[in-house]
Amino acid sequence: MKPFFCRCGTKKDMIDILEQNQPISYTKYVEPFVGGGAAYWSKSDEDIPKVINDLDTNLMTGYELLKNGNIEFIEKYDSKDLQILHEWYKYDGSDDTRILVANILVCNTFGSKTGKVNKMYKTSTPYTKLKKVPEYRSKMQKTTIANKDYLQLIKEHDDEGTYFFLDPPYVESSEHIYKHKSICADTMADELSKIKGKFLLTIDDTISNRNIFSNFNIKSHIVKRKITPRSKIPKPGCKDRSDLIITNY
Repeated sequence: MKPFFCRCGTKKDMIDILEQNQPISYTKYVEPFVGGGAAYWSKSDEDIPKVINDLDTNLMTGYELLKNGNIEFIEKYDSKDLQILHEWYKYDGSDDTRILVANILVCNTFGSKTGKVNKMYKTSTPYTKLKKVPEYRSKMQKTTIANKDYLQLIKEHDDEGTYFFLDPPYVESSEHIYKHKSICADTMADELSKIKGKFLLTIDDTISNRNIFSNFNIKSHIVKRKITPRSKIPKPGCKDRSDLIITNY
């Protein structure tokens, strides 16, 4: 399934390589930095319990509403009025449907970033996703939703049968979320060296990260820059990048 919400740093272009490198078997799947959840939504093992987590409270509220909220079916928008959609995006209240819509409309903002100051540039409506809520909801029935520090989450769910997929945000995009507890690669490596379960970590390919995680298995993977469909040229500002795939198995 395609991700329901949009967030920076999606791994949708790496699903095949992630599946090729995941453990052969596991009894629980845990994502401490779920974001848009491309890897989570791609999982076909419906009977295995899953845990998704993120410190972005708005995002996890969206996941909670997607799974359990009182979501009403709304008619397809005829209007392409960006201002109307922006008012829905800025909505702050207790109506489950409108809060869910506000989370969906993050896809319409530059960089898919949250916050009322972000401007919308697309006029696509939330109708297509709203009508698929029952399908997404069905897939989430064995999923636990959390909103806590990743270190605490790992301690709570670590077990010999647990598979942790960690996709921490890049430093420049995590500052507004991890204000007081910045993600420290050394701390993460130390914690992962103690766990009983298996983990797969994706992180930017730097000399520092290679040194910090040198006691684990490391592979590099080139993520190709995106090409605009019509012009067949790279999108402005995009370029190939090298990611590390790090495991303890």
